[in-house]
Amino acid sequence: MFRYLVLAAMAALLPLAAQAETDHVSIAEQYGIAYLPLTVMRDQSLFEKRLHEAGLAPTVTWTVFSGGAPMTDAVLSGSLDFASGAFSSFILLWNKSHGAVRAIVPLPATPLYFLTIQPGLERIADIGPGSRVALPAVGVSTQAFLLQYVAAQAFGADQYRRFDALTVTMGHPDAANVLTIGRTEVNAHFSAPPFQAAELRNPAIRRIGSSYDILGGMHTSSVAWCPVKFHGANPKTFMAFLLAYQDASKLIQRDPGLAAQAYLRQTGSREKLGSATQQIVDPELDFGLVPMKLDKITGLLFDTKRLPTRPDIDRDVFFPELRQLTGP
Repeated sequence: MFRYLVLAAMAALLPLAAQAETDHVSIAEQYGIAYLPLTVMRDQSLFEKRLHEAGLAPTVTWTVFSGGAPMTDAVLSGSLDFASGAFSSFILLWNKSHGAVRAIVPLPATPLYFLTIQPGLERIADIGPGSRVALPAVGVSTQAFLLQYVAAQAFGADQYRRFDALTVTMGHPDAANVLTIGRTEVNAHFSAPPFQAAELRNPAIRRIGSSYDILGGMHTSSVAWCPVKFHGANPKTFMAFLLAYQDASKLIQRDPGLAAQAYLRQTGSREKLGSATQQIVDPELDFGLVPMKLDKITGLLFDTKRLPTRPDIDRDVFFPELRQLTGP
């Protein structure tokens, strides 16, 4: 009789065990080709499909952020579970929090073009007092970090902030508009897809370098990330997210036209479908899941004393599930 009661009690607890993971998941994304897998995940409900396969049914909320700072605040306050943004900002948070957050997966490798209308300017390293460079956030965005990398390479690590005073915080849409119509607030824009393609249709705007030139080839700029605490408490939910991201990356490569439709639908962009599709199939983009050249970012941060050590990217920075998924 006692054994029967124990078994009955265990059976009663099984539904509770199945619901032990969170019943609500909040995800943040930003708009742009660099965040396309997340946009496709949202549009095609790929995360929800993977959750269903895992026997989970939480409410999923997507929020679009305009930058990384408010996203970080939301994660730290507990109102956001999955975030995405510049690796250079993320790794500083990783260090400050003593590893309380880790990266899940790299976002697509996309070249960031340095565009200018400044007469006589031929190299990024030659920007000077007459230059006003628009970028997403002074000192902390990927573009700001890349300028610091150029300065450190050209003038020494102690001069890495040499160009900071020449930069202006301005969102990509506004910066593209200002540069295109030739207003005087800025004469250069460290841009990003899809804005840079539209800017280059203006013959007055010149590309004098790119992030690929600076770092020596394709590189990861941004990552998706979450708190270690969330990962530990919700292993099935976490894995559903990672697998859904992989599903989205495969869909983009298999059917770029469908991915372009998802992008236009979710962003409300007025861009033509053919133009959006052409950007997605650009051979300079990589939608793989292997991080690229992040050691150059951590190396500069270490050399400029913003990181106390050089972390091992695979072992220390990313959750181990990524390596298990992609292989050695």
